Amino acid sequence: MHTIEALLPLIQNISLLLAAILVFDLFPLRGRPRDTLTARAALGLILGVLVVVIMLTPWTLQPGLVFDTRSVLIGISGLFFGTIPTAVCVLMAAAYRLYQGGVGAWTGVSVILASGLIGVAWRYRRKRPLHDASWGELYRFGLAVHAAMLLLMLTLPWDTALVVLRRISLPVLLLYPLGTALTGVLLVKRLRNARVQAELEESETLFRKLFEDHAAVKLLLDPETGGIIDANRAAAEFYGWPREQLQSMRIQEINTLPPEAVREEMAKALSARRLRFEFRHRLADGTERDVEVLSGAIVHKGRNLIHSIVHDISDSKRMQEALRASESYLKNVLDSSNDAVFVDDADTGAILDVNRAGALLLGSERENLIGTSSLACIIPEC
Repeated sequence: MHTIEALLPLIQNISLLLAAILVFDLFPLRGRPRDTLTARAALGLILGVLVVVIMLTPWTLQPGLVFDTRSVLIGISGLFFGTIPTAVCVLMAAAYRLYQGGVGAWTGVSVILASGLIGVAWRYRRKRPLHDASWGELYRFGLAVHAAMLLLMLTLPWDTALVVLRRISLPVLLLYPLGTALTGVLLVKRLRNARVQAELEESETLFRKLFEDHAAVKLLLDPETGGIIDANRAAAEFYGWPREQLQSMRIQEINTLPPEAVREEMAKALSARRLRFEFRHRLADGTERDVEVLSGAIVHKGRNLIHSIVHDISDSKRMQEALRASESYLKNVLDSSNDAVFVDDADTGAILDVNRAGALLLGSERENLIGTSSLACIIPEC
C-alpha cells in the first residue's frame, strides 16, 4: 500500500519533468549558441529554473522529507551539459532545498551534489560522443545516480532512514532510472538533430563558397522549367547581366537552341546520359559565344537541380577552324602543283602525306604510300 502511495505522486513528478524537458527541446534557439562561459552559465540558469519548478511539486513523506525528480534532471545535466551548467544548476537547487528546510534538508543537498557529480564523471569517462548514447546506457546511468541517492538516505537519523528506505526504495528503483532514460533519449534526439543541422550548414557553407568564389561560370538550373535558380559572380561577368536579373531568367533565353531542344539536353544531364555539351550562348550585348558546358544533377535544399559549369571555347574553336582551313588550303595548293611533294617523318622516314604528282610519279595510290618508307620507294620494287 505504501509503495502505491509513493508511486502515483512520483509518476506525476516524472511526467512534469518530461514535459519540462520536451518544452526545452522544442524551444526554438535563434542562431547557434556560442560555447562561452557566459552561455554555459546561462544554460545552467535555465536548468536551475527547471529544477526549482520540479521541486515545487514534491511528494511529501513526512514534514521535512520531500521527494521529487530533481536528481534525474541534475544527473542528466551533468551528463549532457558538463561542469559549469551543472554547477549553476546544483547551486540553485541546493539553495532552494535549504530554503524548504526540514529534517531532510542536508540529505537533499547531498543528493543534489552526488547527482551532479555522477553526471559529470559519467560524461568525462565516456569515449564516444553523447549522440551515440543508447537506451541501455542511459538506464544504467539512472540506476547509478539513484543507487547513490538511496545510500545517502543513511545520512538521516537511523529510525527515519529505515522508514524512508522501506517506503521509497522500490518506487525509486522502478521509476527514476526509467525517467532518466526517457529524459536522456529526448536529449540524445536533440543532439542528433543538432549534429545533422550542423553538417547541413557546413555543407551549405562549403557549397556556397565553391559556387560563389569559383573563377568558372556556374549556374544552378531547374530542370523542369529551365529557370536559373542561381548564378555566381563569374556568370554575371561573362553574360553581362546582373546576378539578380540572371536569377529571374530561363536558360532558354541564353541557349540559342530551340526551347524544346534545350529541355531535351537538360533531361540528358539530369539522367546522367550526357555530362558534356557544346552550345552557343547569347550574351547581354547580343553577341554569341561557343561554350562547353559540364552538367550534372545535384540535390540542393531538397530540390533536384542541374549544376552547370560553363567554359568559353569561342577562341579555341576559331583557332581549330582556322587550322582546318589552313590545312585544306595547303593541301589544295600541293595537289595542284606539278612537282612531287612528300611529307616525311623526320625520325622514321615514313611518308606522312604525298600530293597527287608524287603518287603519279611512284605509280601508286596515295593511301598505299602513306606509312611506307620514302627511301624504300626509290628502288624499283616499291
